[in-house]
Amino acid sequence: MAKLAMRRKPKTENQRQAAVTTDTATSQRPVSAVSAIPNDPSSARNSTQQTPQSREPDYQPLILSVHDQEWVHQRILVVYGRAGPDVPFDGQVIVEHHNNSFPSQGFPVTSIPSRFSLFNVDSHFKALVHLVPGPNNVKFTFIPPQQISTSRFTSRITLHCLPLLQNPPIHLAVVLANDSEGRFEAPPDRPSTLDDAVKRLRMAAYLWQAYTAEQMYRYFPGGPGSNGGSARRSFRLEEEWANDTLSLQEADVWRMTAKVHIVRSELTVEGIFGRRNIILMVRDAGTSCYC
Repeated sequence: MAKLAMRRKPKTENQRQAAVTTDTATSQRPVSAVSAIPNDPSSARNSTQQTPQSREPDYQPLILSVHDQEWVHQRILVVYGRAGPDVPFDGQVIVEHHNNSFPSQGFPVTSIPSRFSLFNVDSHFKALVHLVPGPNNVKFTFIPPQQISTSRFTSRITLHCLPLLQNPPIHLAVVLANDSEGRFEAPPDRPSTLDDAVKRLRMAAYLWQAYTAEQMYRYFPGGPGSNGGSARRSFRLEEEWANDTLSLQEADVWRMTAKVHIVRSELTVEGIFGRRNIILMVRDAGTSCYC
């Protein structure tokens, strides 16, 4: 059988030069590991590690003293938590109350190094939270210093406030002497009228109530009647619908607030102070006296 020989058409000079240039460029081109071994998982992993994505740390306030959806029974609640890194800094936590029922309050967040590691203050804060009867959606916003972050970090918690109206209340009273002018001892640059005394006593009473509830919960944790638990048990204050004076950021705002009675005594200022001195002397002597 005869073989047919096929002759190739000879290349021209321009085609030979173009082929040589293409082969030279192909031999000098760098070959990457990913393109050489497209199915190698280690190559993809190494390429990802070479371009890491920087992510800002999350410094959301962490509430430690109370849980979400917890029930409390007082108007002012002490909240304890942490926010920010474990380095010395000075920041702030802003508390925004439910439906703006109370002005926003700012509380410091401080991390102070100590010579004793057991007493380091690690980004902790304490705040006073105002509650209204029913569910309260409270917002905590951490504002760090500029050298740490320029962002704001927010967390929310829902608390349920249920006043125990069946418990007998404590009545607050300011006792005025028979010859009193309605002023109390205070520095010269501070107000000392009867209205200021009522405001101070009202605020002090709510702080007593919040402190008592927090201490009962801290030293007797658990629910009432379970293993000696007391929840946040505290006393109830007699309240009325009146002009609230707990915040200096507002005026002429009416809420249910503690009622303070003004009682005029039959004794004079000298008589009241004299009886008080007798009680103090008898107490220091270690005997009992009913005056």
